[in-house]
Amino acid sequence: MIKKIVLFCAVFLSYELSAQNDSIYSVPIHKGTFITNLSGRITSGSTDITDQSSTSEIVNNDYIFGTKSGYFVADKWVVGGNLFLQREAQQSDILKTSSEKFFIGPWLRYYFSVHDNTSIYAQFSPLYVKTFSSTFINDATLVEVNMESVGGGFGVEMGVGFNYYLSDKVAFNIGVDLIQSKYKGERKNYLLNTLNSETTKETFLSVSFGFEIYLQQFFF
Repeated sequence: MIKKIVLFCAVFLSYELSAQNDSIYSVPIHKGTFITNLSGRITSGSTDITDQSSTSEIVNNDYIFGTKSGYFVADKWVVGGNLFLQREAQQSDILKTSSEKFFIGPWLRYYFSVHDNTSIYAQFSPLYVKTFSSTFINDATLVEVNMESVGGGFGVEMGVGFNYYLSDKVAFNIGVDLIQSKYKGERKNYLLNTLNSETTKETFLSVSFGFEIYLQQFFF
């Protein structure tokens, strides 16, 4: 299925590249324009759990940062790169965990509906995934468990979005993306001195909003 999508996009892109360069669009989706955006989220919080004898606190710290940047190789067609980093961490009196994921890959976007100062697009990005996670447990028996996992694999991001253009250089963006990934890794238990292979599959839906910058040329 993915091969058919890539083939269709390649044929459609070659047709667009052979078309005339004169553009009829009032928004900045013309051939030769650069586009970039930056998105991010930081979450920090704590949870207090109280029973009859004690109170424990769990602290959570998460963040995700990403960017998509590209070049209009033809009117309505963008080719570029996609990169984002995700980290989740949790800590309490007996537990400390952290997980990091790094995604990078090419990025393709097509604007299939343009009207006045708005546009709707679809985008596709195959991804390489690199992961690292660690777990440290020190329970009431004073037994320490220290585990680490390192892995890598591949994924894909597909989505649609809406742009409202505030000017010929700035657009407000709302997007919905489906991200699927599969990666293999090895988990090492330092207490038992064991090394186990594991395969992880993830699917999540992302809803984002922010701003995109359109440039006819760089400042340097």
